[in-house]
Amino acid sequence: MRYKFVLLAAAILVFTNLLFSQNNSQLDELIDWALQNNPDYQSAVARAEAMEAAIKPAGTLPDPKLGLAVANLPTNSFVFDQEPMTGKKISFMQAIPFPGKLGLKSDIAKYSYLQMQYQTEEMRNSLIRTVKKLYYQIYLIDKSIEIVEKNRQLLLEMKNIAETKYSVGKGLQQDVLKAHVELSKLSDKLIQLRRNRERTVFQLNKILNRSLENPIDVA
Repeated sequence: MRYKFVLLAAAILVFTNLLFSQNNSQLDELIDWALQNNPDYQSAVARAEAMEAAIKPAGTLPDPKLGLAVANLPTNSFVFDQEPMTGKKISFMQAIPFPGKLGLKSDIAKYSYLQMQYQTEEMRNSLIRTVKKLYYQIYLIDKSIEIVEKNRQLLLEMKNIAETKYSVGKGLQQDVLKAHVELSKLSDKLIQLRRNRERTVFQLNKILNRSLENPIDVA
């Protein structure tokens, strides 16, 4: 129980110190990478930009239409001055929407853009939070592995001492067995921590939209 308490306290201390660190260029680089390469976020940014570009056209008049009509044109020559009855007509048409309709369309487009912009900003903040969370989890796991390995080395030395004492009749077999049990527990803990690290690195690489096997060192 005492060992577990020391391990937990040390891990929390390390995590807290990192959490409030002011300068972490590696984390900043990972956040920038995520914002530039995460497909979901980039798709949201593109939709917001498209909606912003659609605001001005939504409040303008539709394109005018230019028309040309010809009557009594000889089909054997298609010459306009061959027949005196040949007539030409040029038309220009501009659709005028009902008063207030253009303003309403512009307001709808603007509201849609603002809503999309808000959603994009929320997605950005969520993406940053997730990258930070996974990064700190990897850091905490690495420090936990480091602590467990140090404790395992100390316990291994204690086991060797207990075995030596027992072999010369100055120690108890119970101490030797207990050391073996504790070593086994630490070995299982290391396996668990390393598996957790693999899963967390997998999740972070997925968010970063890069190879899932890409190593991440947070030293």
